Amino acid sequence: MGKMHTEIENFYISYSDMITLLLIFFVWLFSMATLDANKFAESASAVQDEMTKSPTSKLQEIENQQEKLKEMNETIKGFIEQSNLKDQISLKFDKGQLELNLGESVLFEPGQATLKPQATGIMRKISGLLKKNDSIIQIEGHTDNVPINTSAFPSNWELSAARAAVVARTFERDNVPSPRMTVIGKGEHHPLVPNNSALNRAKNRRVSILLKVDSEKILKKK
Repeated sequence: MGKMHTEIENFYISYSDMITLLLIFFVWLFSMATLDANKFAESASAVQDEMTKSPTSKLQEIENQQEKLKEMNETIKGFIEQSNLKDQISLKFDKGQLELNLGESVLFEPGQATLKPQATGIMRKISGLLKKNDSIIQIEGHTDNVPINTSAFPSNWELSAARAAVVARTFERDNVPSPRMTVIGKGEHHPLVPNNSALNRAKNRRVSILLKVDSEKILKKK
């Protein structure tokens, strides 16, 4: 009888432990379910917030920025005509991108990467316009196909890159935000026209400033 009584007590103790464990298990499941519900509520709220944001407003901002580039195109066009710089500066606006080509004769002495004193006014005019929009600014240096080999510039790569960097630094000093700018030296490999005459080679020696709307940045805005 004593043995049976002990076994019954052990059974009740084991049963009690099992019930306790089950209770703990169900409490854990409940807590997980509550946690998931909270996470779901947070996710649903985040999705709802995103859905309430009108994609139309972002597209409108892109269009507004493109319109600013169009206005800049017209302003620079007028400046070129008034300053009689048609032979030294060319301008093109296509597919939302503005391309401004500044000839070597406006900015630099042959084989040099120091801005001419008379280039100051032109650069200040351009930097003032750049500060009125948030466009991406890609600054490219280009040369003709005549080789150069000096202590400062062993090849056209170095010369073209140095000239682009000088233009970028000038804009930076005029408070154009540095993160918007990219500097590229393209040497002689992207001519505007064939390098088959002195006139054409002069056209190819240039710094190109390419402007386009930073659509990716606008679309990522919260």
